[in-house]
Amino acid sequence: MIIFVAGLFHLRRAPNLFQYLLIAGCLLLLTVQALINLGVVTGCLPTKGMSLPFISYGGSNLILMAILIGLIANTHISWMSPALNTRDRAMTDIDE
Repeated sequence: MIIFVAGLFHLRRAPNLFQYLLIAGCLLLLTVQALINLGVVTGCLPTKGMSLPFISYGGSNLILMAILIGLIANTHISWMSPALNTRDRAMTDIDE
Protein backbone atom coordinates (compact mmCIF):
# COMPACT_ATOMS: atom_id res chain seq x y z
CA MET A 1 0.00 0.00 0.00
CA ILE A 2 2.85 2.38 0.85
CA ILE A 3 4.60 1.68 -2.46
CA PHE A 4 1.35 2.30 -4.36
CA VAL A 5 0.56 5.61 -2.64
CA ALA A 6 4.15 6.84 -2.95
CA GLY A 7 4.09 5.82 -6.62
CA LEU A 8 0.90 7.79 -7.24
CA PHE A 9 2.49 10.92 -5.80
CA HIS A 10 5.56 10.21 -7.90
CA LEU A 11 3.45 9.91 -11.07
CA ARG A 12 2.26 13.49 -10.71
CA ARG A 13 5.77 14.69 -11.62
CA ALA A 14 6.15 12.67 -14.82
CA PRO A 15 7.75 14.82 -17.53
CA ASN A 16 6.16 13.01 -20.49
CA LEU A 17 3.56 10.38 -21.34
CA PHE A 18 6.02 7.54 -21.95
CA GLN A 19 7.58 7.81 -18.51
CA TYR A 20 4.15 8.20 -16.93
CA LEU A 21 2.92 4.99 -18.55
CA LEU A 22 6.15 3.15 -17.70
CA ILE A 23 5.85 3.89 -13.99
CA ALA A 24 2.08 3.34 -13.98
CA GLY A 25 2.65 -0.13 -15.45
CA CYS A 26 5.32 -0.91 -12.85
CA LEU A 27 3.01 0.15 -10.05
CA LEU A 28 0.10 -1.86 -11.40
CA LEU A 29 2.22 -4.98 -11.78
CA LEU A 30 3.33 -4.71 -8.16
CA THR A 31 -0.02 -3.86 -6.62
CA VAL A 32 -2.27 -6.17 -8.65
CA GLN A 33 -0.20 -9.18 -7.62
CA ALA A 34 -0.41 -8.12 -3.99
CA LEU A 35 -4.17 -7.47 -4.18
CA ILE A 36 -4.87 -10.83 -5.82
CA ASN A 37 -2.78 -12.59 -3.19
CA LEU A 38 -4.62 -10.71 -0.45
CA GLY A 39 -7.96 -11.77 -1.93
CA VAL A 40 -6.86 -15.41 -2.07
CA VAL A 41 -5.66 -15.38 1.54
CA THR A 42 -8.92 -13.86 2.79
CA GLY A 43 -11.00 -16.28 0.73
CA CYS A 44 -12.61 -13.65 -1.50
CA LEU A 45 -10.93 -14.92 -4.68
CA PRO A 46 -10.19 -18.44 -5.92
CA THR A 47 -6.60 -19.63 -5.80
CA LYS A 48 -4.55 -18.67 -8.85
CA GLY A 49 -1.03 -19.62 -7.83
CA MET A 50 0.23 -16.07 -8.14
CA SER A 51 3.25 -15.21 -6.05
CA LEU A 52 3.37 -12.46 -3.44
CA PRO A 53 5.84 -9.74 -4.48
CA PHE A 54 9.18 -9.90 -2.59
CA ILE A 55 7.93 -12.65 -0.26
CA SER A 56 7.21 -15.80 -2.25
CA TYR A 57 9.94 -18.26 -3.12
CA GLY A 58 11.29 -18.00 -6.66
CA GLY A 59 14.13 -16.22 -8.35
CA SER A 60 12.40 -14.91 -11.46
CA ASN A 61 9.68 -13.11 -9.52
CA LEU A 62 12.21 -11.57 -7.17
CA ILE A 63 14.34 -10.35 -10.09
CA LEU A 64 11.31 -8.85 -11.84
CA MET A 65 10.14 -7.05 -8.70
CA ALA A 66 13.66 -5.71 -8.10
CA ILE A 67 13.78 -4.41 -11.69
CA LEU A 68 10.40 -2.71 -11.26
CA ILE A 69 11.43 -1.03 -8.03
CA GLY A 70 14.72 -0.05 -9.67
CA LEU A 71 12.83 1.63 -12.53
CA ILE A 72 10.65 3.54 -10.10
CA ALA A 73 13.65 4.63 -8.01
CA ASN A 74 15.66 5.63 -11.09
CA THR A 75 12.86 7.79 -12.47
CA HIS A 76 12.36 9.35 -9.06
CA ILE A 77 16.02 10.40 -8.97
CA SER A 78 16.09 11.58 -12.58
CA TRP A 79 12.85 13.56 -12.31
CA MET A 80 14.19 15.41 -9.27
CA SER A 81 17.40 16.58 -10.93
CA PRO A 82 17.12 19.61 -13.21
CA ALA A 83 17.55 19.09 -16.93
CA LEU A 84 20.42 20.72 -18.76
CA ASN A 85 19.72 23.87 -20.71
CA THR A 86 19.81 23.49 -24.47
CA ARG A 87 22.47 26.17 -24.76
CA ASP A 88 24.72 24.19 -22.38
CA ARG A 89 24.35 21.09 -24.54
CA ALA A 90 25.02 22.80 -27.87
CA MET A 91 28.10 21.70 -29.74
CA THR A 92 30.72 24.35 -30.24
CA ASP A 93 32.71 24.91 -33.40
CA ILE A 94 36.39 24.17 -33.23
CA ASP A 95 38.56 26.74 -34.93
CA GLU A 96 41.57 25.26 -36.59
